[in-house]
Amino acid sequence: MAEKRVSVRLAAVGGRQVRAELEGVGESGAKGFGRLSREMDLANTRLAAFARRASLALGAAAAAATASLGLIVRSTAESAAQIRQFAQVANATPEALQRWSAGARTVGVEQEKLADILKDVNDRVGDFLQTGGGPMADFFENVAPRVGVTADQFARLSGPEALQLFVDTLERAGLSQQEMTFYLEAMASDATRLLPLLRNGGAEMARLGDQASDLGAVLDGDALEALRRTQLALGTISVVFDGLRNRIAVAVAPTIEALANTFVALATDGGILRSAIDGLIGNLGRLASYAATFAAVMAGRWVAGLAAAALSVRGLATALVFLRGALIRTGIGALIVGAGELVYQLAACGPGRRGGRGRPASRRPGARGLVAHRPVARRRLRQYGGRMGGAEGGGALGSRAPS
Repeated sequence: MAEKRVSVRLAAVGGRQVRAELEGVGESGAKGFGRLSREMDLANTRLAAFARRASLALGAAAAAATASLGLIVRSTAESAAQIRQFAQVANATPEALQRWSAGARTVGVEQEKLADILKDVNDRVGDFLQTGGGPMADFFENVAPRVGVTADQFARLSGPEALQLFVDTLERAGLSQQEMTFYLEAMASDATRLLPLLRNGGAEMARLGDQASDLGAVLDGDALEALRRTQLALGTISVVFDGLRNRIAVAVAPTIEALANTFVALATDGGILRSAIDGLIGNLGRLASYAATFAAVMAGRWVAGLAAAALSVRGLATALVFLRGALIRTGIGALIVGAGELVYQLAACGPGRRGGRGRPASRRPGARGLVAHRPVARRRLRQYGGRMGGAEGGGALGSRAPS
């Protein structure tokens, strides 16, 4: 029986402990899960904010990249259009002109200048073929026969090919640098600057052209055609915007016209605006009188204030004079006024009234001025002594003044 009671008691106690432990574990778990949930919510919030910032940054980067690409395409299309124009002027293919341009830049000749040089070469060749004269007449008379070069060899050449054959002929004829400069400048201005590239059959010009082609700086025919179409499309977009602007202007024009007519009607005789303007102009004299009156009133107040201030200062000075007279009429007052006047006169005896410390007064700066002003101080003191003679004790003070 006792064993059963003990067993039941142990079971009950153990059950309560287990239950308490389980409840503690549950509370701890709930708190832990709550904390974990809050951390997850915070992490989600941060991730959402980061995602928003990242999307904005990516959007801005995409917009900038799109704009940059648009500018690149537009600039390249314009360059392609210039290449086609220069090639036509130079009587050369666009590829050949680009290759020569890459080499010419190394000697300070830009693409436009190169096109002008090649255009002049074509002009000189055509002039000789048509008239037998011009700048090339001397070349065909004195140089070309030495190496067996004829005018027919220049007839079907492009601009770059004609200039290269011209330089090759000068080299084969054994001309000096001065003579080559003369013939090249007769063909085209600044053509001599290309001579280092065109020597030895144009080996250096060919090398630089191949390098530019390998680096992708030379646009082939297909690329130039694609860019031509792109430029046409961009031009069409500009036409669309021009048309939109014209349509908006046409639609808004009647409203603007009505507003203008209304303003004119208001400003004519009998209109509200005209009446207001006439009333203002008619009362300008009255407004000027108002302004002058206001200025006069304000000036009068200022003058009255200044006069009151001046009277106050004058009254104060008068009061001080009476106060000094009252003090003089008393014996001690006379002594105070005389001593104060003596101190004032001694202090006013020159700018060097203060000497250095530890030195006699006669050797201090300004001592001479003090000694020089002593007669003035004595005379002033006698005058004040005489004034105070009628008062009690005043005569004694005046008789004791130093001579």
